[in-house]
Amino acid sequence: MRFRFVHIADVHLDTPFQNRDGELREVLGRCLRDTFSAAIDLTIERDAHALLIAGDLFDGDTLSYRTVKFLQDELRRLEERGIRVFYSPGNHDPAVRRKGSPCIEWTENVHIFSTSKPEVIPILDEDGKELAYVVGAGHEAHAEGRNLAKEFPEATGHIPYIGLLHCLLLEGEGASAHERYAPCTRQDLEEKGYSYWALGHVHSRVEYTSDSYIVYPGNICGRSFRETGLKGAYYVEVGGKDTIKTEFIPLSSALWIDMDIYELYDIENFTSLEVFLRDCLGKKIDKIKGDSKGEIDIILARLNLKGACPIYRELTQKEDMEVLEEDIGSDLGLEKLEIDTHSVHPPIRVQDYMEGPHLASYVLKLIAAARKDEELLLSLAADPVARVMGGRDRDELVKYLYGLLEDIEYEALTYLIEDDIYEI
Repeated sequence: MRFRFVHIADVHLDTPFQNRDGELREVLGRCLRDTFSAAIDLTIERDAHALLIAGDLFDGDTLSYRTVKFLQDELRRLEERGIRVFYSPGNHDPAVRRKGSPCIEWTENVHIFSTSKPEVIPILDEDGKELAYVVGAGHEAHAEGRNLAKEFPEATGHIPYIGLLHCLLLEGEGASAHERYAPCTRQDLEEKGYSYWALGHVHSRVEYTSDSYIVYPGNICGRSFRETGLKGAYYVEVGGKDTIKTEFIPLSSALWIDMDIYELYDIENFTSLEVFLRDCLGKKIDKIKGDSKGEIDIILARLNLKGACPIYRELTQKEDMEVLEEDIGSDLGLEKLEIDTHSVHPPIRVQDYMEGPHLASYVLKLIAAARKDEELLLSLAADPVARVMGGRDRDELVKYLYGLLEDIEYEALTYLIEDDIYEI
């Protein structure tokens, strides 16, 4: 018999959603709860033995009474069917202490790994024989800096081990974008000999396969333009120490799209721009919907216009851009559309200003030199940048500064030769 389970992480119930629109926050909050319910549905439909939650089930110390009741009702659905829940708290819900919240009455099918010391829980089949082991540990504080994975026991025998942990893989995708909570390496995990590591903390979907499957399912519902793409859960079957099947299943009905748009050099007016942007975004939405098995009802998109554009000046008109956003958003049925024009520049030929006894030449040469000289680049970093990147190592700071240099020549020339731009 195979051990069947659903793996989710980073639910963030009662997350505040960083948006000024109260109605949109309510829509997204409802979508988040619906997605969690869909994960419960999936667990039941697949006749799974367990639901594994890899941390950050909650977003902070304070929960609403509505959310507490919602959570208890959903977990009770699993209890009624004999399905177990294994929950490993993370940095947002360490040891699930809810200081300012209504009391949570956990159903008896829920096992919480409430300490940093790993526990080994056997999963038994209908005949009482060991089917698998779930091994988990939880954060005891909001800023867990220890390598909790190091303390997990090694797998022994022929029964598969499943690790459950909220942690950051230091060399993994998205490592630089997340706090270093419970940091570890792939080697730390792989040397334990587990069949599957159910991880949380990284909000994008990441899967590593070798002797062990190491999986971040991502958060179950996007909360901002930093959390794009299809969101959902992993359904996993482990039929022995070396036999495993994984499937990512989209569950969220909300879709965040953050899309860079280039090739604006042929755009001559707002009409052609509207047609071009609607076509680009429409194709993107159709492709993502084609990859999803569920219904996507809420689409929030941001289009980042980049590069040279003949109507550069017109794109600075706030009222006109708002009309453009409204028209495209309405045509495509979007909940929200933002068009960012900060990286659009006039059709300037940078090489025409590289030489000459003028400030533009000096600035362009300084930018070129900074791209080749890390010490020069670091010396040019302003104090506000240092404060933003405080606590980061040199490599992260350098990477951040190189990112700031992208297309900066055009921005500099826009200010330095503004009088000449519109004569081109």
